[in-house]
Amino acid sequence: MGLRFKLAYGGYVASIAALAHWVNSGVPNPYMDEIIHIPQAQAYCNGDWRTWDTRLTTPPGLYLLSALIANILPFLPSLCSPPSLRLPNAALLALLPLIYSRLLPLIRHPILRASTRGKRTPSKAALDAIEKDDEQWEGLVIGSFPVVAFFGFLYYTDLASIFLVLVAQGLALRKNWAASAIVGGVSLWFRQTNILWVVYIAATAVVHDLESRAELYDPPLTKAAFLDIPFSLVSLASHSVKNLVALSPIIGAYLPVGLLSAAFVLWNGGIVLGDKTNHVPTLHVPQLYYFFAFAGAFLAPVLLSPRAVRDAVGGLAGSFKRATLTALTLAVMCWTIKHYTISHLFVLSDNRHYVFYVWRRILNPHPLARYFLAPFYLLSFRLIFDRLSSSSPTLSLLPPFFLLLSTSLTLIPSPLIEPSIDKPNPEALKKKRNRKSISEEMKEVEQAPAPPEVVVEVKKDVKRARKGAGIGMAASKNTAASSSKKRRRRKASTVPDADPAETKLIHGDLTED
Repeated sequence: MGLRFKLAYGGYVASIAALAHWVNSGVPNPYMDEIIHIPQAQAYCNGDWRTWDTRLTTPPGLYLLSALIANILPFLPSLCSPPSLRLPNAALLALLPLIYSRLLPLIRHPILRASTRGKRTPSKAALDAIEKDDEQWEGLVIGSFPVVAFFGFLYYTDLASIFLVLVAQGLALRKNWAASAIVGGVSLWFRQTNILWVVYIAATAVVHDLESRAELYDPPLTKAAFLDIPFSLVSLASHSVKNLVALSPIIGAYLPVGLLSAAFVLWNGGIVLGDKTNHVPTLHVPQLYYFFAFAGAFLAPVLLSPRAVRDAVGGLAGSFKRATLTALTLAVMCWTIKHYTISHLFVLSDNRHYVFYVWRRILNPHPLARYFLAPFYLLSFRLIFDRLSSSSPTLSLLPPFFLLLSTSLTLIPSPLIEPSIDKPNPEALKKKRNRKSISEEMKEVEQAPAPPEVVVEVKKDVKRARKGAGIGMAASKNTAASSSKKRRRRKASTVPDADPAETKLIHGDLTED
């Protein structure tokens, strides 16, 4: 670790400390979803283990961690006050660059993984053969990712969840599979959907192990074609069966985590703990398109260059065959946008979040706007694919495929345009439904004492949904009050076309899985 990086990292940590102090000074009371999280943590801090807010949708890992810290350090006052509860997330945010800078060399350089042999770190000779300065600086940049950094100053489950998954992946790359599975299992206590990432880690561990034992068909990503995917998967299954005994350490480590997770889903009747009627997985295919657009926008300084754009366009339309395939792909994308776009109540009703404005100003300013964005989604995917292929020539096909698969399974069941799982009104997706008229819906919205800007925008969205995708829209009301008690009990209006029993409390954008 060079002097320049040490100074930069010190500045990064100092900025986190300054921002944490600024946030806690300006927002000393629970904010947004903290009005649910913090009281639950404080109940555990006081030894009240029977209290559970039914609106909470994730396991109690974060609250148990806070209670553990409070009991270990009882001599420190106010450990369960909002500012104190937020501090561990700030500490994890400060550690993220170090985690990333250790992961990147292991991902990019197989020689490091081959030299690990179950040790905590690769051999000195392998480390000396790799120039790691770039990975250190890239780790610092990735650790500063704004969307993740935002949750480092609030009491949310995001930071602990991300941190544990990254640690589990790092341990797996060092071939310490048992420890990786344990850490991955612990991450499920913070976000139960992390099981998809535990499966991803296990699958890539199997691929890396088989590549060192057998001639697995897994071509380099730079030379792979679409038809190589089924051949690679068949080869993976075949060699896994042949090398079942050799793979037993990996299978034995991760299989119990998968079985326990499956047992939890069966026992719980679903993956979500509480508020199940508002958190039912659905089919929201455009979520994957939003992800590539989002990633492309934040990676623009790295992705966008005249040559990169020219190569991407050539890859999509450089020949008649490619242009035809691109046209068919765009047609399928537009079809999925029309039939599987979900406009959720929380997205439409809560103007405290950027997604509220992304929806009304970018995704839905006009009924046709969402379709015109399809070429940009596809171009973003191609730019990311080309960059991934060129940045690591030794990267094979299967690990990125499993990464895409895990990302898809995480995002597509989520109606909210955020890293969370929520649900639309399922009856609104039935085309032959006996709907209310637009005027009746707008009248309901006008009667709700919501902020004027919310009423206006929800009214517009009701119109756009009926004219455009044919997807049921939701309208809600946010009741403003002077006292904090009333602010914590904001009521939502009934969703148009929904059963009255589906009226729910609005408590921020529920960024829970």
